[in-house]
Amino acid sequence: MSRLLSDWLESYLEFTADQESPEKLHLWTGFAVLSGALRRRVWMDRGYYKLYPNIYVLIVAESARIRKSTAMSIGMKLLRDAVKDIWYMNDSMTPEGLVKIMNRPPTVKENLDDPTKPFITPMRSDVVIHADELATLFGYDRQRASRMAILLTRMYESGDEYAHTTKADSKILLRNLYPTLLAGTDPRNLKVLPEEAVGGLIGRLIFVTAREKRKSIAWPTLSDRHSSILQNLKMDLQHISEL
Repeated sequence: MSRLLSDWLESYLEFTADQESPEKLHLWTGFAVLSGALRRRVWMDRGYYKLYPNIYVLIVAESARIRKSTAMSIGMKLLRDAVKDIWYMNDSMTPEGLVKIMNRPPTVKENLDDPTKPFITPMRSDVVIHADELATLFGYDRQRASRMAILLTRMYESGDEYAHTTKADSKILLRNLYPTLLAGTDPRNLKVLPEEAVGGLIGRLIFVTAREKRKSIAWPTLSDRHSSILQNLKMDLQHISEL
């Protein structure tokens, strides 16, 4: 299938142009959507390692001022509608719950040409993490927040393997990691980030800030043009996810 749009991100910004949130919120949400869709299928060979396109995006703005949750939700809904097999987690979760959803066994499909040689897809540990408010992801328990910060930091490089130690000191081996994070927070809630995040996680976060809405729209509607762009965005995003 050939692509329908010459520039997916540019078309996404056109689709969201009549929404109140600042354009850069939609821009970085669009980057996160593409990051999640690509999963671990695409990388750059950096000689000593592979560089994967997963990113951690954090939108920082006062609550209810610039519609940051709406901007993120538009992108995440598009991603989930277009890529049906995406692994998605949102809002409140524990480090143990995140590891559990990423600890997926290999899948086996029947080979009709040779039943003795089934198709085996290796274990996948890709996941899109979406948190409207950073506090719901980390919580206010310092120990839990520390474990989450350490986990997200360790997983960021999308390594081939990661051995996670549980509370009971048992090991869970994750393979083919690929986490993408899109979250928002009020500046006052940055305090939920623990001290353990200062040296690692913060350096991996892309902070996107804004203070004012792009414009006020009392009754937003979608035109036929918007609907057409949306359909093309979905179809191209599905194609991108299969690269």
